[in-house]
Amino acid sequence: MVPPSSEAQDLINDKRKQLLHLIEKASIIHDDGRKMHDSPPGSGVADTGATATGTRSVTSGNNCGHRVIKIADAPLRKMSIELFRSYFSPSMHYIFPLIAYQQELNGLDFRSTQLWGVMLGDTDGGHPIGAVAWRKRKPLIPIQNEESEASSLTMRSPLPNTMNTLEVLFIADWENYRHTECGGALVEALENEARKSGCKYMYVEIGREQPLARKFWGGLGFMPVTQVGIDKEQMIFFQNSCLRFADTEQFVKVLTNKRKYMEHSGN
Repeated sequence: MVPPSSEAQDLINDKRKQLLHLIEKASIIHDDGRKMHDSPPGSGVADTGATATGTRSVTSGNNCGHRVIKIADAPLRKMSIELFRSYFSPSMHYIFPLIAYQQELNGLDFRSTQLWGVMLGDTDGGHPIGAVAWRKRKPLIPIQNEESEASSLTMRSPLPNTMNTLEVLFIADWENYRHTECGGALVEALENEARKSGCKYMYVEIGREQPLARKFWGGLGFMPVTQVGIDKEQMIFFQNSCLRFADTEQFVKVLTNKRKYMEHSGN
């Protein structure tokens, strides 16, 4: 192996310093966020989370005793970090606090991310046993209708929000509860949210070597984007708006016409 030149070595050292700085800042954000959300009432510290004020919002699941928590309080945020760190890549170790506390750092912007939890009846002692981090993605400008006549001098009218997407970033539950359908209850609640807000797609990335994950999402109606007939513009939107990984495959569920999608998927 040929040793790097002095210029290349300087560049490597600079990148290494930047990475260490990023890790240090993420750790500080985690510690500061934990202190902030653990502050006693009346301390004057405001919660930056969009869904963190008010009482816990608990809704019924799929008639199996699941309760989906739609307000992320301090225990849920802390639990989600521990949960995601237990089951996902160590390379994301310092990213999960950014997600849990809705922070932005060095181009990674999770300020719009929402964190939900799930309980299983009263058998869990009132503590969340699973969590999902998600966000809504939409184009910065309306997509224009390209079917209007070329000779028309009027501005083309925007199409409906055909690209709006609910992106599932991370979802997990503790291993002891893997067969209680808590994950399915979370996805069901997310689909209801996506439909209510007018999203056309739900989007998730699945590891190429994770057959159980593929079975889970496939059972909920998700398919690889290559099998759904996604157009070029939508693929570019996914590529640039969603959190991408090198070792995953893109899966989506189409929400606009449920009957047509079920016929297309053969279910």
